[in-house]
Amino acid sequence: MAHCLPAPQELEFFAALWFVAGFIFFSLSSTRLPHYIGPLFPAAAILAASYWVRSLAEEATPGRRAAIHVTMVLGYALGLALAFGPTLYTRYVEKIAKEFPMAPLVDIGQSPLVLSAVLILGAAAVGYFGLSDERRAGAFWAAGATIGGVLLLLIHVTLPRFSYYFVEPPQQLAYTAGLNLGPEDRLILYGPSRPSLLFYARRRAIVIRPGEEEAMRSHLRETGRTMIVLPTRLKPNLPSEAGGYVTLLDRYGYSLLANEAMIKGVPASPPPAQELDPSQDPHARYRS
Repeated sequence: MAHCLPAPQELEFFAALWFVAGFIFFSLSSTRLPHYIGPLFPAAAILAASYWVRSLAEEATPGRRAAIHVTMVLGYALGLALAFGPTLYTRYVEKIAKEFPMAPLVDIGQSPLVLSAVLILGAAAVGYFGLSDERRAGAFWAAGATIGGVLLLLIHVTLPRFSYYFVEPPQQLAYTAGLNLGPEDRLILYGPSRPSLLFYARRRAIVIRPGEEEAMRSHLRETGRTMIVLPTRLKPNLPSEAGGYVTLLDRYGYSLLANEAMIKGVPASPPPAQELDPSQDPHARYRS
């Protein structure tokens, strides 16, 4: 079919297949994370650029004004949602804390309001240029500048703060556990589902969801070393077999527990000092 199309449409056909096939594949995956669809963005960019070039060359391109209106509505809607972000965060912070324990202690700051302003002004600029036959070429630059500004704020301000308090702590604990456990030892991941922890632990793990604590008992009774990564708030829910576990690390609402200390053989008190015979001290001659 593609060989029967003109070159520009052949490229669009390829990009459409790329996007649709990838989107269906990742939608059917057992785990769906936002960055999984990253490879689809080049295909989407090709389709958008191709359509935009055609709309500039042909005034009667179908759907051009509708596309501008849809872009404006999406920009305004997302901007207004972000403007209410701090209020909604404060209202639902207790529910958010079930997934991210540090939420009640973290102030999200003014970044949602700044992002809101950028989106709303950008959507207005897209409409100003795109709905005019004389200025419509400027809509592309307005949309590009808006998206660029939003991405810069997200990548350099918002996401690093979110990752530091909400995403990285359990990953760091899982990585630490993976370094300190042998092939025959056990790692238990207890709490809400976080498939990425398996990647950072670099080993197999026993995944226990809240409400499935009984399934943990048999693993806690086994001999050898066992470590548990969990939200700190879930410690009281652990089975009695975990009563003797020690806390190795705490990190922003997450804990790493183990059935034995990382360092063995530390004496309860330092040994008594022994007097040194000067004749047996090789460094005595350097002392005054």
